[in-house]
Amino acid sequence: MGEGKYAVEWMRLSCHAFQHSAVRRELFVLGYHLGNFLRRLALQMAEVAVTRGLFAQILTRIKLLSPVPT
Repeated sequence: MGEGKYAVEWMRLSCHAFQHSAVRRELFVLGYHLGNFLRRLALQMAEVAVTRGLFAQILTRIKLLSPVPT
């Protein structure tokens, strides 16, 4: 239930052109699935034989990928 509770928001057409709304919706879904994949990957990596230090290094490198605010 938690993942689908925002499904109504996904289907909201905020753009006037149907194609623009479809592209926006697809980008939103792609971003959602990418975030979900990365979250699951991090949890799975924590469960296997990865040392605490190595996991911390991986998280640090992921943070370095974030853009620097201007």
